[in-house]
Amino acid sequence: MVDRFEVASALREVGSILDALGENRFRARAYVRGAAAVEGVEDLDLLVDEGRLTEVRGIGEALARVIDELVRTGHSAMLDRLRAQVPASVLELASLRGLSLDKARALHDALGVSSVPELEVAARAGRVREHGAARDAR
Repeated sequence: MVDRFEVASALREVGSILDALGENRFRARAYVRGAAAVEGVEDLDLLVDEGRLTEVRGIGEALARVIDELVRTGHSAMLDRLRAQVPASVLELASLRGLSLDKARALHDALGVSSVPELEVAARAGRVREHGAARDAR
């Protein structure tokens, strides 16, 4: 069983990956808004059990299905599919505070950075600054 904060984290990750993959930005934002809505729910398990997730503002049918799956199984097939489309190294970099998935992907694609130690080496060598794609990641 996962709690509402773990569900919200998974929804934010879905939104971030959708955004990084260039999917519809409104769809990506819906997952981020859904994460905030889930965090505000007192008894998520009860809403899932009673099939009332769509009564929460910001949660539509598609989002409710993902939340239901997360609560009942602890994972999401959709999130698994999305993660498979992004290199694991990019997801690792994006887990760093202040480094978005877009910036992590730009570092990976432009500089070949695929781990935190490689990012440190690239930053010390000035390659990150020269590239400019991760200006805010310093």
